Parts: sequence; C-alpha cells; structure tokens
Amino acid sequence: MSDWPSILGFARQRRGETLAMVTLVDRQGASYRMPGARLLAAADGSFLGSLSGGCLEESIAAIARQVIASGRPRIEWIDTRPHFGCPGKLKMLIESVPGHGLLDEIDARVSRRESFRIATAHGTASDGTRIDDQAMTCDGRFVENVRPTPRLVAIGGTSDLEPLFQIARIISWDCHRVVRDFRQAEGATAVAGESIHCIPPADLTKKFPPDMATAVLVMSHHLATDLAYLKSALPENYGYLGLLGSRRRRETLLG
Repeated sequence: MSDWPSILGFARQRRGETLAMVTLVDRQGASYRMPGARLLAAADGSFLGSLSGGCLEESIAAIARQVIASGRPRIEWIDTRPHFGCPGKLKMLIESVPGHGLLDEIDARVSRRESFRIATAHGTASDGTRIDDQAMTCDGRFVENVRPTPRLVAIGGTSDLEPLFQIARIISWDCHRVVRDFRQAEGATAVAGESIHCIPPADLTKKFPPDMATAVLVMSHHLATDLAYLKSALPENYGYLGLLGSRRRRETLLG
C-alpha cells in the first residue's frame, strides 16, 4: 500500500506552507515498515504518515519542525532495540519541502495515473528527493517505483457497495461509483469517500481508461444495465472485471 494518496491529501490541505518530508531510506535488521515509508510534517507539529508501528512518529515530527526552521536536510539513525524491543536500526532522511513544488509535481503525476520513479539521495553532498525516471538504486540513494493507485469502479447504486467501498478505502484504493441516469446520481450518498459519476456505458472507458491497476465490478442488479456495461468493459485490458450474480445469470449475460 502506497503512502502517497494520504500524504498528498495532507499536502493539499497545507498548500502554501513549508513542510518536512521524512523518508525511511534504509534499515539494519528488521523494521515494522519497509524503506520507502514516508511521513509529512508541518511546522505546527501535525503530521501524516507512518515510519514504524506508531512509536517513533511524534519524536520524528518534532525533529522535522527543526528542519523546516533551518531549511537543511538531516539524517537520523534510530535504534529501536533499547526502548521498543524491535530488532532493527532505521535510517531516515528529513528534508524541507518549500512551496510544495516537488509534492505538486508528484500529485499531478499520481492524478494522471502515471508510472514514474522518485529518487531520494541520503548521505551524499546532494541529499534530497526528486523525480528521476532513469534513477537506479545504489549506495546512498533510494529509488521508489510509483505506480497507479489501485482503483475500484463499481457499476450500480445499491447498498451492496457500502461495505465494499469501506474496505477498499481502508487500504487506500481510489473508489468510484457509476450510475446510468441522473436520478440515481442525485439520490446516491457517498458512504466511504467515493466519487459518484453518471456515465453511459459507451463512455465508461473514456472516463476510466483501462489499466492493470483498475478493477471494474458490474453489480447494478439490473440485467439490461449489467449487459450494457459488461459489453463495454469486457474487451478492455482492465486488471480485474467482476460480475455480481449467479452462474446462470452470468451465462445468460455472456451469451
């Protein structure tokens, strides 16, 4: 699960502020989070993201405030063994992000569902994070491959969607509900932060271009509606296509 959807949301709420980004770039032994975990902190002490099981974040956010004030990046090694019992030692780069230039660019590329690379140099003369599609991991540099956020597109406006979206949002999926007519769209209530769209079947792939990180669920409970969207989605290269109903109903629709 990527940290980017949540921390980019935090950055959008703090537009115009200088923030500090903390990146777990290396570890010795075991750790709760893998290298690539990130945390974004503000000058008022608020933060979003996790670098451990919750035992380090507040102290790291306090150090991040010092980095915001100085503008100079800082390397922190934290040995979790003496106090927390975790058999690891963590290396983190803390850097200020003034004006959100880097975060805005990452946000734009994530929104366009692009695949790209983010290189974080640590322990060198040019510590810091930047987008570099040609970067390779080496000593003193961590490279993250960012891929499109998993996306769930559910066709229908029934109560079956509510628990499904709630689970998907917990794991940071991008959730969308598609209905066929405006009356359904007006009456639908977003239950878990999903977006609601009124899209005719022929325009499904225009609004949601197929990619392997997109799952489409056809589940309107209406035979003709399911058939129309299924015909639009089935030939396309979506990562997953699901159809709600019995085997007999599936065979009827496929026939």
